Amino acid sequence: MALQLNGEQFEDIKEIFKEIDQDSSGGISVSEFRECLMQGDKYKKEALEFYMKVYDFDRNGIIEFPEFLEVQSYFRYGKNPNVVQIKQIFRALDLDNKGLISADDLRHFHSIFSEGTLLDETELEELIYKLDTNKDGYIDYSEFFMNYKMFESHATTINM
Repeated sequence: MALQLNGEQFEDIKEIFKEIDQDSSGGISVSEFRECLMQGDKYKKEALEFYMKVYDFDRNGIIEFPEFLEVQSYFRYGKNPNVVQIKQIFRALDLDNKGLISADDLRHFHSIFSEGTLLDETELEELIYKLDTNKDGYIDYSEFFMNYKMFESHATTINM
């Protein structure tokens, strides 16, 4: 992923990382990340939890620079996501850790990032129908991976 960045983009992400890593430990702690995400009244604990699941590939509670670089390349510069990033997003959406995304999981995701405008139930059902290729009412990782672009186009309509 980082190979898709030019030098200026890499340095930009490196500077952002340094700003968030307030104690210069070489990793972003949950408390440092929380402070970074706080935006007045818009801060939500659920957003912090979601982002930690997306960024913290090794699940050690610290976001190291390579993890930060991978995710920022995608979010900040629109670089194509790799398999690990898609898996991290799936894991963050799967609230009960059963390996499946439900309609409630998508509703929860939307409530975190939509700033009060909840997803129309028809739109939600349509999204699930498109992503749920085996029509069992849930989206497993294989379905999510194969149809990630559909989810991504939906996610761009909210403030993530």
